[in-house]
Amino acid sequence: MINNKGIFMPVFVVLVLLLLSVTSISLYLSNKKALDLHIGNRATEVYSVYQKAEDALLYIDKSAEYSFYKSISQNMNNLDTNCGAEEGYTLLVLGEDTCFLDDNIIKVKFEVAFNKYISEYLNLYKDLNLKDIKYNLDLDREKVNGKSDKEIVIEDNNIKYTIKPSFMFKNSFDVKKAFMDANNEIKKVYVLCKSDKSCWDKNLNKNFSLKNNGKFFMLDIDTGYKYGINKEKLILKFGLDFETNPLFR
Repeated sequence: MINNKGIFMPVFVVLVLLLLSVTSISLYLSNKKALDLHIGNRATEVYSVYQKAEDALLYIDKSAEYSFYKSISQNMNNLDTNCGAEEGYTLLVLGEDTCFLDDNIIKVKFEVAFNKYISEYLNLYKDLNLKDIKYNLDLDREKVNGKSDKEIVIEDNNIKYTIKPSFMFKNSFDVKKAFMDANNEIKKVYVLCKSDKSCWDKNLNKNFSLKNNGKFFMLDIDTGYKYGINKEKLILKFGLDFETNPLFR
């Protein structure tokens, strides 16, 4: 006699195991799909934050370059020394006072002008708050380096990304050297000639153009350099006003 119960039990066990396997596979695939979707969404969010940071840094880089060129334009004829400026000429001598340049003065004056101009650009940026970022400038030969202590914080979907903005770009010439070369030449002739214009005419380099209005000497210096997008000539303008000094009247 055939034992039907004995045949049924193995078949039943196989069917149960098969059902459990199918269920487990379905649950695994469902969970894996959900996990993959979560990981994919998270990766997209992280990339979005990273891209925001990259876009901001690119904007800062270009703004820095334009701001530096504007700083050159401002300081060519108004470096704002302690002697002031007159008729568009930075005064190196005013009466009995001398206001010749040094490396630190040039650095400070360029930093002030640069931060003024770059703040105008950064205030226009809409995607992130870039306001109130100030930079310390390092004029290292042809390189212009800028660093800020202010952090930019980007937060999105519980992702936080912090960057300290900095930049570096190459200029076609050493700005600090261009200003100091002109300053040193004027200082040398000043020590030799004081307010004697004929002496100045004899001793100035050929790229220095001197004109005067009485005892106010105006010097236009063609440095031979060009700057900016339009490759404008770097013409420095320095003045010496001897009028208020009784020794030179």
